Amino acid sequence: MAMRQERAEQTRCRVVHAAAEVVERDGVRDATLTRIVAVAGVSKGALYFHFDTKEQLADAVYEAGIARLGKVVAENYRWYHSAFDTLALLCGALVRTLRRDVVARAMIRLARETDVSSRLSGDPYHHWWLVVYRLLVRARNQREVPSGMDLEAGAGLLVSATVGLEILARNNPAWWNEGSVDRIWHMLLHVREQAVAVTGSSEEVLSEWRLGSEAHSGSALKSTARLD
Repeated sequence: MAMRQERAEQTRCRVVHAAAEVVERDGVRDATLTRIVAVAGVSKGALYFHFDTKEQLADAVYEAGIARLGKVVAENYRWYHSAFDTLALLCGALVRTLRRDVVARAMIRLARETDVSSRLSGDPYHHWWLVVYRLLVRARNQREVPSGMDLEAGAGLLVSATVGLEILARNNPAWWNEGSVDRIWHMLLHVREQAVAVTGSSEEVLSEWRLGSEAHSGSALKSTARLD
């Protein structure tokens, strides 16, 4: 019985992954069940054992993508002294996940092309905006951003930057390169430098923060993972 359940779960996972591949490759409208079972290497009967409709399968892809990005946030949301270190690490981790994970990319496409986000776990863009906004609030408290900065607009700008990479990369995969992630980081560094100039923070603090930026690409910064 346990072995049969394990095989059934493996088949379900294969179907969900195949559906993500087809959605990402062909778009939601052309992601037919015939194409999905061909990619999954299973029969339609095996697909219908787990999913009664294409909508149910799309929901499963969406929820799997949300779970994967949620795991990335949980694993990389660090309680660093600098909120900006956390923010930069998160931006890079999310972009890299979208680059390599077809299920995460298919989830984004489903959110953009269907009403799935309103029926299930909400808008992924809004979830990401909330994470960024909360970190910017913490950064302002740490004097890492100017006190008069519009944090809602700043969060929107960073969300637009990360989401924009995913959209641009659909036509040109070169947008997924490390340089794109670095440009987001340098934009944050510029804001941090402006805050230092305004608040009069010591150059020593800024130098330490720059050293952190050099280490972040290898995820070498040490701290205890924690969600606010």
